[in-house]
Amino acid sequence: AVLEAARHEPIRRLVYVGTANVFGFGSMEQPGDETRPFAGDRYGLDYMTSKRDATRRVETAVREGGLSAVCVHPTFMLGP
Repeated sequence: AVLEAARHEPIRRLVYVGTANVFGFGSMEQPGDETRPFAGDRYGLDYMTSKRDATRRVETAVREGGLSAVCVHPTFMLGP
């Protein structure tokens, strides 16, 4: 619904906040990043799969629909 609304409204940029669970994990020596493949299937958690799917939808809207967007994938958040 957000992507559909963004297509019909004159927005400058969409900021999508997802999770670092959408790409492969790493270690302290070699941190995970967007170049690593999704590793969440092995856990069977709908949260991780739904976040991966949402990120893919945003990326598709950027690539095919001309949407201007930034994806933020935090690993852990603290505070209010």
